[in-house]
Order: sequence, then C-alpha cells, then structure tokens
Amino acid sequence: KGTMLSIPLLHDSYTLAEWPLTVSNADSASVRAIGIIPSVPVFSSMLSASTLPATPAFSASGVAFANNSAVGKWSVNATLNRNCYYQFTVVADSSHQIRIDSLLLNSSFLGSANGTIAVVYSTSGFTNDSTDIASAIGASGIGLPASNYGAFIHPAKLSKIAGTNDSTIRFMPDSNIIISPKDSLTIRLYYGLGSTNTPRFAYLKNVIVKGHPTDITLPVSLINFSANYKQGITTLSWSTSNEVGTSAFSVEKSADGIIFSALTSVPSHNSTGVNNYSISDNVAQKGTIYYRLKMIDRSGKYVYSKVVKINTDNKGSFIVYPNPVKNELTVDFNGTSGNTQASILSLTGKELIRFPLQSGITNKTISVASLAKGEYLLVIQGKQGELNTFKFTKD
Repeated sequence: KGTMLSIPLLHDSYTLAEWPLTVSNADSASVRAIGIIPSVPVFSSMLSASTLPATPAFSASGVAFANNSAVGKWSVNATLNRNCYYQFTVVADSSHQIRIDSLLLNSSFLGSANGTIAVVYSTSGFTNDSTDIASAIGASGIGLPASNYGAFIHPAKLSKIAGTNDSTIRFMPDSNIIISPKDSLTIRLYYGLGSTNTPRFAYLKNVIVKGHPTDITLPVSLINFSANYKQGITTLSWSTSNEVGTSAFSVEKSADGIIFSALTSVPSHNSTGVNNYSISDNVAQKGTIYYRLKMIDRSGKYVYSKVVKINTDNKGSFIVYPNPVKNELTVDFNGTSGNTQASILSLTGKELIRFPLQSGITNKTISVASLAKGEYLLVIQGKQGELNTFKFTKD
C-alpha cells in the first residue's frame, strides 16, 4: 500500500537554497548552504501582480503571477508553453560540489482547481540538455500518478488556493544530480490553467532545493563525461584539463543510481592540457545502468562527475540524426524499440507531428520536409510514461 521511491529520503539531505517569495524574489541567506552562490529567479512570458492593489506581487501566500498580470489571465490556458515559465538556478561556487536530490514548493491557483505545473531541469542552462522531473509526492504525502506527476506532458494538478497556500509538493529526479564547482542547475516551472475567467493568479512560495554540498578543491577540470551502449558493450569517454596533481580516475557503476561500486581505475596523464580517456564495460546486464567518474587527487581528495545513464534493454537509448536536418530525421534505437509513440513539438509546446512506434523496430525515419526552418523538439514516450526529449534544427 506504500509508495516506492527511486531515491530514498537521504539522511544527509539538507536545504541548499530557499526562495520564500513572500516579500521579494531573493533567496533566504539564513538557510543558504555553504557552497551555494545566491541567485534570483526570473519570469519568461509571465509577470507578477504588482499592478493590482488587491493582489500584491508578494504576500503570505507567496508571489502572485499570470500571463496578463493586469487581470490575472492565462493566455496559454491548459496547454503548457515552452516559453512560459518561472526559472530558478542553483549555482555552485569554485570549491564545492553539490548533490541535488529534490525540489519542494507550495503552489496553487486563485479561484480554480484546473491549474497544472511541470518541472524541467537542465545542467547546461537548457542549451544542450533538458530533463523532466521523474516523480513527485503530493500534498497528502502520496506519490502522484504517472498521468500527472510533473513532467511537461504529464503536469501535476494544482489545487485552488486555501488559506495562505500551504500545500507542499515534493519533486524528484530519477537519480541524484551532481553539480561540479562553478557549474549550475537550472529549473523551470511551467504553468497552465484550464480557465479563462479572471482573476486567476498562480501563487508560489517556499521553493526549496535540497541535497548536500561537498568541499572540493581539486584543480582538475572535467570537460565532458559520456556513455554509449552498442552491441553489448558500453563505452565510457571523458576529457579533462588542468590535471595538476591528479592521481587517477575511478569509474563507478550502479544499478539504481544510488549505490555505486568501482568498475575500473584509470591512471591520470597528469597534464595541464586537454586529456582524453576511454574505457569499455563488457558486462551487458539488462536494464538501466548508471555511471559516474571519481576524480582523485594525490592528496586523497576526490570529486564526482555528474551521473550518466544508459539502457541496455534498448528502451531509452537513442541516436537522432542528422542535426541540423533538411528533409528526413532518423531515430536509431540502438537495438530494439519498446516505445509506444513519438511527437514533434514546437518550442512553445504545440504538437505538430505524431506517429506510433511499433515494438521491435531498430530505427525510424521521419519526414520533416513540411516544417518551417527553426528549432523543434522530438519527444519519445515509453510504455511506462518515461520521456526522452531531443532538440533539433530544421534547415
């Protein structure tokens, strides 16, 4: 009768940053963890209600906002829009590595129970990657259903505001997110409302990012770390620079993204220039496998890379090409597809093309000749509701 979580509620999970949003959009310096650089959230295609005396921008219920802040109207209605979000950023300083495991917030709508919220995050400022939240726990303490857990096409439902907006939702990724020194995690909250009445302001407060900071002073810089699975072999590659006093790299492997064990150790080139490494994992166990890189200094200090994952039963490992594309886009499923359907969306979230994916196919060619030049999203949905999103450019 309980709820199984992919990430346990870790005993060493602390508040990293909190934005109360009751008097301003500044974070709370009193609870900000060591290693976190303060940042201010920003709106995109939304405005706070500062122009309405009856609905102040900030109150005990949090920040009030809408597409049209003059009347509290939502032009996007129930359909979420990729250009309409409230963005928060967690920034690590130069001497700390940050583990992030959950996001907590209080949110609701004025006068309507038809509001929704989706949570999407990126480690590149939405330049090279974009990942939907994997699960959530609702205000009642029960896990949200697969149809409404907070992903962009499965947004979580928000209740009508009661009291001072005290219903807390906890969102979680599918594995811990590791932020290296000087890197950041960008979180976007997308809102929609199935009501055209006014005023219908959204309220948000107590946005809390939880995890754990680790003091790191290694001089080595990790340029990239990636994994590619094909024909029973996983190839792990990484590049570094500024290897001053670096001893070795330990490649670690996990079946659940939580408990890792050492796969192999690779000696450091110990060169200040760009260094390239590659190793193979020939153990083709089925399912999702997680990898991370432990970079070890001669002094014994170490820092972890971000966690990368691959799927050896070929239900989540894709290659999309060419990019940019002129007429035909190909999806290589790196084996056998068990996915159910795919869609091409505009960056505003409008579905332009939808097509089924038959079980057992190894690749799919999609005609995009009719699309105008610009950027689009390819979204592949699996049988369990899992999503894989790719951005591509139509020439």
